[in-house]
Amino acid sequence: MFAFSKHDIRILFAALLAWTTAALTLSGLVSHAVLLTGVGLLSLMGVVLCMLPLSNPLLAPLQHISQLSMLYACVILSVLCSCVVQDAFSRADIQSELSTVHAQTVSARVTITSPLLASSLRGFTCSVEATAQELTVRGIAQGSRRTMRIFARSPTDCVLQRGATYNIRGSIQFSTYGRGAWVLHLDHAERIKPASMLDTFVEHLHTRFLDQTSRLDTQGAILVPGVTMGVMGHDVLNPSTAIISSSSSPSGSLENPGSDTTTQKGSDEVSPDGTNIVRKTSGKSSGASARKTVAREAKKIKEAFRVAGIMHVLAVSGGHFALAVSLVTWVMKRMRAPRVLRAAAMIAADILLYIIMYPSDSILRAFIMGFFSAGYVYFGRRADSVSALSWTILCLLFVDPSYALSVGFSLSCAAVLGIILWSGWITRGLEHFLPHRLAGACAVTLAAHVVTLPISLLISPSIPVYAVVANVLIAVPMDVATVCGLLGLVFSWCVPVLGYACVWVSSQCTSLMVMLAYWVSSWPYAQVDMSPWQLGVGYMVILVSGGVVWRFWAWYADAHAYEREYREPVKERWVAWWKETLDMFR
Repeated sequence: MFAFSKHDIRILFAALLAWTTAALTLSGLVSHAVLLTGVGLLSLMGVVLCMLPLSNPLLAPLQHISQLSMLYACVILSVLCSCVVQDAFSRADIQSELSTVHAQTVSARVTITSPLLASSLRGFTCSVEATAQELTVRGIAQGSRRTMRIFARSPTDCVLQRGATYNIRGSIQFSTYGRGAWVLHLDHAERIKPASMLDTFVEHLHTRFLDQTSRLDTQGAILVPGVTMGVMGHDVLNPSTAIISSSSSPSGSLENPGSDTTTQKGSDEVSPDGTNIVRKTSGKSSGASARKTVAREAKKIKEAFRVAGIMHVLAVSGGHFALAVSLVTWVMKRMRAPRVLRAAAMIAADILLYIIMYPSDSILRAFIMGFFSAGYVYFGRRADSVSALSWTILCLLFVDPSYALSVGFSLSCAAVLGIILWSGWITRGLEHFLPHRLAGACAVTLAAHVVTLPISLLISPSIPVYAVVANVLIAVPMDVATVCGLLGLVFSWCVPVLGYACVWVSSQCTSLMVMLAYWVSSWPYAQVDMSPWQLGVGYMVILVSGGVVWRFWAWYADAHAYEREYREPVKERWVAWWKETLDMFR
């Protein structure tokens, strides 16, 4: 009754209810009383159905419905309690006493939780996320557990290391974007606890990798870190390279941490053809010009990728984890390892990849789903991706309901759900007309776009018309670029020559992707603006017409079942027709 193809979607409904409850509660659209009323009605329905005599086989499904009603009521109540607890902790935190209008000077003890990135605010050099441990306001110190984003103006302050603890001083104010609603403009920082050996090694790994990518041409230095670690090269702060740039600093640039651009003798400049980064010693003006050129090039590439519908290639998600797990599984099977070792190897690969990637909500989703996949292997059960995704959503929402409002997390989960549920059906339909590999590539893109399109329209009211074509064209170079980029990340710190060779191959693939993106984005009607109500009408038309076509196809298949057993498939008939046609002209 609750099976969708080979997937059990019972827990999926619970995940959707939990997501809706968290989103409505945190956004303030629905009060707690309304949600509690819904919980009461679900519980009452479950109790009433349990009291009915179910000896009649026709009423047997009602027993399942009663059990699921009680389960869904418990899920909604649990998420609601989590939201209430989070709100209570937020109100008890000292940051809730700060003004949301005016900035205040504070001192804080914080732990850095992310690598340094280029600042998104004009007038600042770098930014980093941190978790507060203690906040001192007007001479009174109180404990705090809230997250914040720290912005620094001076390049000498852009030395905050992930995993380290600092005493900082600056002005804090409320921000209207992001889950961490407080931002602190740094004035002074003093390290009181160094980062762990693991965090230090990961930072060294990233630094050596960025050293190699900075030797590539402009698009390679920008895109290879994007397809490998999930952050574009011009947004990364690397103290040992000079390609660090950002259009949000005072001069439209991001200075090299640890050095002063006013006295810097060497700088990087883009060659006249706009492809290579040349080391020059002409001082501040040439360095600023080079950084502006790199920033403009990055903006053009991102716009071309967005119009072509392939912006997702710059975000690390489940593809990297699937690649690592597939490699580990292949090795373990060749070694005839038992299930316990295979599951342990999958978890180890999952953890290792999560550590070396730049943190994001989509990476966290793929990381947790990897544990469920390893659990299926350990217990010898058939993997159910829908259940794994649903339990991942439930776990994250129970711990932190604010994920329900995260756009990145929403897009990641929606794309995975669409691929799981629809790609198989679409592939089987397209195989009548296309080769198997091409049909699979088109099916994955179509399945992901059908589900993520409503969320994407909330961000940008435009639809990339040729997204399917663009994704099929970049499929092969994207896979090669990802594999070579990961190999470059692994080898750059120990064998720099081999690391540079890997990132160079990756940059050649990204260069081809850029060419394809510019080509596709130049096609007529490559991007069409559409409002949400127009999308709703379009979805209704597609659903109705799809239902009619499906029903007609089912009737036709039943009526001609005997005849179809002896008929060649459509694709084979097309191939035979083309061969006969070509033979006529020979």
